[in-house]
Amino acid sequence: MSFSLEDCFLFGFSVVKIHSLKLKELNLGFIRCSRSLEIDCPNLTSLVMNYYYAEEIHFKDISSLVEARVYFSPRHFKLWRMVVNSVSHVKHLATGWNLEFKFLLPKDQLLFDSPLCNVKQLEIQTGYSKVKVLAMASLLQFLPNLEALILEPPLVIGKKKYYCDFSREPEWEESERMAALEQPIHLQLPSLKFVKIKDFKQTMEEAIFISYLILHGDVLEKIILVHPLVEGNFAAQSVVLRRRRINQLRESCPI
Repeated sequence: MSFSLEDCFLFGFSVVKIHSLKLKELNLGFIRCSRSLEIDCPNLTSLVMNYYYAEEIHFKDISSLVEARVYFSPRHFKLWRMVVNSVSHVKHLATGWNLEFKFLLPKDQLLFDSPLCNVKQLEIQTGYSKVKVLAMASLLQFLPNLEALILEPPLVIGKKKYYCDFSREPEWEESERMAALEQPIHLQLPSLKFVKIKDFKQTMEEAIFISYLILHGDVLEKIILVHPLVEGNFAAQSVVLRRRRINQLRESCPI
């Protein structure tokens, strides 16, 4: 059994409760609720929260959850962080890491309460500037058993009037950006075997990021670079780097 609720306001409801013993898949997208959301679905295996906003979100029983797709705007960073902490037992996690959430945290505060040891596959919507790669690195350090990493372009929010509040990015002080750029990049990838980069445009930033993957991915077996024209075009070919070639590139890596 599946349930989907998208593109609506729920301001007339102070509390929204979703309780079900039969529900397997739940999709909540582009919704605003006035106060709180409660989910109690012990047999739920798949959850999508795509720009859902409430003051509070509570999970009572989601013990069967295997896959979670969690996307919030940076303005709702605390909500995003709380939800990911609550679904930390999933094997497949997808999130929009295209914005520099890391830099909304105090320096002495960890991103998550504990490592997300069950996550085997991660999908991230991201760019490849240094600030974004640093933010990605801060997430990867909490995924010690990650085996597959799939990277895709940031989500383009629609132009409906009420989407504007969701898509607004925080304004960073120039001093904060400069301080971020001075930090070294280290990707912790102890278990990573597979990487797919979608919409690969052969930019310098992408090339530098791949060099970090090669340098730090000691057990990396395959990198797939999917060019924009390949998506939906089975006649075109993507670029595949296998272990032997990765090891050769690591030996000559300039970083």
